[in-house]
This record gives sequence, C-alpha cells and structure tokens, in this order.
Amino acid sequence: MSEQFSPQPGKKKKTRPQVADDDFEDDDEDEDDDEDRPKRKKRVTFSPVKGLVLCALALMALGFLPFTPMFPWLSITVKEKGGSKLLYSYTVDGRGYVKAEKDGDKVDLSKDRLEDNRPEGWLITTVAIVFAVVTLGALALTFLNLKGPLHMPVLRGLYAGAMVGSVALVVWLVGWVIKINMLSRKMAEDGLSIPGVSEGITSIMPGLGLFLALGCAVLASLCMSMALASAWKLDWSYATMGVGVLLGILFLAAVVKPWEADKLFDAITTSFK
Repeated sequence: MSEQFSPQPGKKKKTRPQVADDDFEDDDEDEDDDEDRPKRKKRVTFSPVKGLVLCALALMALGFLPFTPMFPWLSITVKEKGGSKLLYSYTVDGRGYVKAEKDGDKVDLSKDRLEDNRPEGWLITTVAIVFAVVTLGALALTFLNLKGPLHMPVLRGLYAGAMVGSVALVVWLVGWVIKINMLSRKMAEDGLSIPGVSEGITSIMPGLGLFLALGCAVLASLCMSMALASAWKLDWSYATMGVGVLLGILFLAAVVKPWEADKLFDAITTSFK
C-alpha cells in the first residue's frame, strides 16, 4: 500500500521565475550594438614634469658627449706570454692623437697623430653640440608648458629633432666598435710589428672614450624617445627612430666606413716607425 505525500500547509512551493525570450533577444541586440560601435582611441596625455626630467637627462648626456673624444678611443696592449705583465700599451684618442708606453715609460713615436682614417672626434663633438642645443630648446619649452599646453607642435618637433640626432650618434659610434673589430681581424691576419717588443700577446679593444660616448648617446636616445612618445603617438616615435637610424647609416657610409680597416692599420703601423 503506497503512501502519498502532500506539501505541508502554510508553505508555498518555490517556482523559478520565467524569463521571456524577448529579453534574450534584447540582450543579443545590445551586444551586437557594442561590437558595431567603433572603439575610442586612447588620447595621449602629456606630462610636462616627465618631459622636464627626460630632457634634463638627455641634455646632460649630450653635454658630456663632446668631451669623450679626449679619452682613449681604442687601445692596443701587449702582455707577456703566460703572465699578466703589461709590456707595451698604445692608445688612440677620439681626436686621433696617439700615446705609447713600454714597461711604464713613455715611448717617443714618429707621429703624435694618425695621418689617415683617424677617429673624427671634432665632427662628433660638433654634432653632439648641435643636438644638445636642440635638447636645450626642448627643455625650455617644456618648462613653459607647466602652466598649460603651449606650442605643442613646436615641442614635438624639438623632441623629434633631439631624438634623431641621438639615434644617429648611437649608430655612428656602433660603427666605430665594428671598425675596431675589423682592425683586430686585420691585425691577426697580417701581424703587428712593434719596435722593441719581440714576444707577447697582442690585443686590441675599444677604449674608455668610445664606451662613454656610446653610453651617453644611448641614454639621450632613450630619454628623448620616451619624451616624444608621451607628447605624441607611439607610431611617430618609431618613425622618428627610423629617420635617426638612416641618418646614422649616412654617417657610417660617408665618414666611418666600418668595413674598411686597412687604412687605419697602415696609419697605426706608420706611427711606430
């Protein structure tokens, strides 16, 4: 015999609310409208304080760069085999002046300056000063923008000009690093004869001045790239960087010629005689 259960009196049966199909259709239409609606482009918000800091850093880097040619641009050292004793050192600064020491004593060379294919320190100094002035103008105009937007197209142009120069200097100096590497290969193939030094391990490497110049150029290019990106669209920052690379390649082809090391090798060997 089966028992039938009935709901207890006083308790209402819970029913699930019914949702009309029209509601789902309305939601679908709203989602379609959101997809069809064009996305808003993010507006570039320019911060003058950030621009001031970046311009100041770039200006300090470009302001110090003209002094780097006074430091060694490349160095040649000869150490004794099986030891670390320095037998001979030969340095060329960014202006082409050479110095040599043997066993800690200064060596008199036939020429105090390389005749051909020497580092173009005077030209690097001139270019760095020009773009440092551009950066100074960008710093001054950024300061005027603290009270409100003022001459923004001119400010973007100054940012772009300083960035082009900084990137070109980076490419230019990287070309000199490559040229010193090519000189090392040339020296390994033909051998370097140094008067008074018969045995030893000879090595060549970029000098302190070249590393300092490259570091200053990289710092300036990074700062101006961030400043330009904050005042303009990021795509224009990339385009400006491309212009700087092209300008640097022109400097390489016209002045540095990193693929040629024969003339520099001959100039160094001639200074020994």
